[in-house]
Amino acid sequence: MNDLKWEPLSVNHAEELLALWGDSDVIRYTAIPAPCSLEQIRSRIDSLSAFDVFVIRMEGEAMGVVGCIRMDGPGERYGVFYQLKKIFWGKGFATRAVEQLLMKMKEKSSSAVFYADVVAGNIASEKILRHFHFHCISVEEDGFERDGIKRAVRKYKL
Repeated sequence: MNDLKWEPLSVNHAEELLALWGDSDVIRYTAIPAPCSLEQIRSRIDSLSAFDVFVIRMEGEAMGVVGCIRMDGPGERYGVFYQLKKIFWGKGFATRAVEQLLMKMKEKSSSAVFYADVVAGNIASEKILRHFHFHCISVEEDGFERDGIKRAVRKYKL
C-alpha cells in the first residue's frame, strides 16, 4: 500500500519545512550549514524549484523532502537526496521514499544514473543506499566539516 503522498516542492511548503530544515539533527550531515530561518527556507525552495524535488506526506503531515538534482555534464546524471523529520526516522519511510523516487526517475529516463554523497557517520543513509545497490566509487577524506570536525564523504553510484 502506498500511503506516501508526493507534492512538487513549492514556496507554499516553507512553513511546514521549518521543522525539517530548522532542526540541527536533521541537517547534521547535509550541506545546510545551520538551522534555517523561514526566509532561508524560501530561498532554498527557490533554488530547488527547477529540479525533481518533492515533499512527502503521510496522513496529511509533511514528513520531509526527497529529490534528484540534475548534475552538470553529459548524460542523465542525478544527485539523490532525502531528509525526514526526526519523528519519522528508523521506521522505513526513507527507504520507501527513495524506492519510489528511483522508480519515478527511471520512468522519466531509463538511462538515468544516480549518485549520492554520504558523510562518514551517517550509517542510516549508507544502509538505504546499499539496499538499492548503490556502490561506493570514491572517498573524499575531510570532504565535510561541521563545528570544526572534518569527516570523509563517501561517493555512491547506482
